[in-house]
Amino acid sequence: MRDDTLSNATSELAVSLQEWRTGVLNTLLVVVTVLATFAVASTVSQAVRDPSQWLAAGAFLLLYAVLLMLAVLRRINFRLRAGGLLLLGYLAGAMGLWRAGLAGDGRLYIFALPILAAILIGARSGLSMMGLSLLIYAVFTLFVHLGLITTFPAYQDNPLALSAWLDSGITLLMLLLPLVVLLWRFVRFQSNILEAERRASAEVAHTSGLLQQRAIELEETNRLLAERTEALAAAAEVARQTAALVEEQELMDRFVSLVAERYDLQYVDLFLLDDRREYAVLRSSSEKRSGYRVRLGGDDPVGQVVQSGEVAVSPVSSERALGFAPPRWRVTIPLQIGSEVVGVLDAHVESEEQPSADRIQTLRALSDQIAVGLENARLFAQAQSRLEELQDLYQTVTSEAWRRFGEMGPELTRYQLGTSMSPQEIWQDLFAAAREGGAPVVASYEEDGGERYALVVPVALRGVVVGVVGFNRPDDLGPWQPEEIALAQRAAERVAVALENSRLFQETQRTLAEMRTLNAISSTVSRSLELDDVLEEALARALSVSGFESGLVSMVNPQTGQLELRLHRGLPEEMVRQLSQEGMEGTLCELIYRSGEPLTVEDITHGAPLDVSGLMAMGLRSYMGVPLESKGKAVGTICAFSRSPHVLQSSDLTLLQTAGQQVGVAVENAQLFEEARRRAERERLVAEIGGRLRTSLDPDVI
Repeated sequence: MRDDTLSNATSELAVSLQEWRTGVLNTLLVVVTVLATFAVASTVSQAVRDPSQWLAAGAFLLLYAVLLMLAVLRRINFRLRAGGLLLLGYLAGAMGLWRAGLAGDGRLYIFALPILAAILIGARSGLSMMGLSLLIYAVFTLFVHLGLITTFPAYQDNPLALSAWLDSGITLLMLLLPLVVLLWRFVRFQSNILEAERRASAEVAHTSGLLQQRAIELEETNRLLAERTEALAAAAEVARQTAALVEEQELMDRFVSLVAERYDLQYVDLFLLDDRREYAVLRSSSEKRSGYRVRLGGDDPVGQVVQSGEVAVSPVSSERALGFAPPRWRVTIPLQIGSEVVGVLDAHVESEEQPSADRIQTLRALSDQIAVGLENARLFAQAQSRLEELQDLYQTVTSEAWRRFGEMGPELTRYQLGTSMSPQEIWQDLFAAAREGGAPVVASYEEDGGERYALVVPVALRGVVVGVVGFNRPDDLGPWQPEEIALAQRAAERVAVALENSRLFQETQRTLAEMRTLNAISSTVSRSLELDDVLEEALARALSVSGFESGLVSMVNPQTGQLELRLHRGLPEEMVRQLSQEGMEGTLCELIYRSGEPLTVEDITHGAPLDVSGLMAMGLRSYMGVPLESKGKAVGTICAFSRSPHVLQSSDLTLLQTAGQQVGVAVENAQLFEEARRRAERERLVAEIGGRLRTSLDPDVI
């Protein structure tokens, strides 16, 4: 590019020099024409006085006509005009030498013309013209020397000696040659200076062009940087204002509104795919439009973008062609979670030109952001739903745990510090209100002629009220203040945590006791194959766990298929004799065996499934029984009795069922062992008989 600039500078220098020479030539032609007018007029006047001069006057008139034509016709080629002027000059010089010899002005013409040629055409032309001038002078000198010219019409008295002409020629050469050489050197020097200036100017112009180009590039870069900064600031603001939103619809509405406003878009639509992925449904719009959906795979860019997963930029030409709206572009961007397209962002931009790649990239980044935001909102909603389910489950579990915990003691336990003469019904009503509402209750009432102030605070574990704490004080202390109520609530929270820890500790202790019971039964089962030992241990553990005073174990007789009393502890003798003689048909134990389900009767006087008048006659009031199972089939029962109404906890009943299953396995193992032992005994007897038969030959002995 720099070489091109320098070449252009050289060309401009040549053009400028040519323009200057053309101007000089035009001026010179005008001046010479004006001066020649007087010379021609003088020549004509001389010819009028001396008719012998008409030949010269005619020649001068012809030259003058040519000179006038060169001066007027400026469209003729520069070199033709310059050459014509020089030729006229030489003709004039030759005529001057012919008319006046050394006394005339011919020598001045041939002296000045090389200088003029060097100026108008160039240094080489000057040297060539100098040679031509010397040649013309030499020719005239030769003609004079040979006697071809003996007289000069204008000046008769004129030297004809060869020495005079040689001296004059040497003088002409001495003057003309240095002048032409100096002029040639001067022209070269001036041309070099001008060329250097032109080159310097070209360098400056080139540098200025580069600087201007860099300035334009910097300005464009600054503009792009400003646009990107503005776009990033807008994106940051959109992210900041939508980051705290977790509700899906609110998030979408806020997002499309901010994007349309911050990026100066005509409007923005947000589509999400339906559950069957057949339609893209408009969920939010900056123009508050709704109820619009697009079938996937159709001609609409929204459906096409869902299928391709690529950004689509298309002009909106229908309204523009009709002249109803300004030109605009449609930028359709997929919303992706990983590689899955979940929706589309459809933005409309009012612009003659297609949106830039930076702007499209910014909108793509925003679409990724809203896609992640929608996914987070969906996950947050799922987490909230699951948290609510867990809270409900926790409340249910806690309520059930405290219900079971309450079943182990009295229905309502009251602990009191200090004395109060307040009516019982007042406190009961306040306690009931606090338990049902789950919030502190404040009341005032009359007592002993004075007013008292009551405060009841629920003791709650994650929404489950497990108790209440009540306070009352006389009127001299005044009503309960908000900070006092808050303090009482914090104390109630501590009480709730302590009660929960106590309950969990007791449950842990009970679980350990159950594990010890099962471990003892398992240990007995594993170390003993004697069925009675296993059944004795199981009955003892069952009575210990249930808290009943007496019990029995019944087993199925394999031959008869009926239950039979196997062992007992603490039963009335009359009951043992009756069960041993009459069997267990029609008893509660048989009912448990047939159903295969446990049975508890808190009080046999109310709701017993069979006639239990015999048990009542023996002084028994409550009953419990579980089946002994082996391979999913009942093989016997463990039953327990009490002389007073007795409530059996569900956890205790579950423990007894597990113990019954273990005992059932032990029963099966013991029966298998007993059968194996009987088979071994039979085989031993058969072998002994055979051995004795083989050792005796006496028929009587045999």
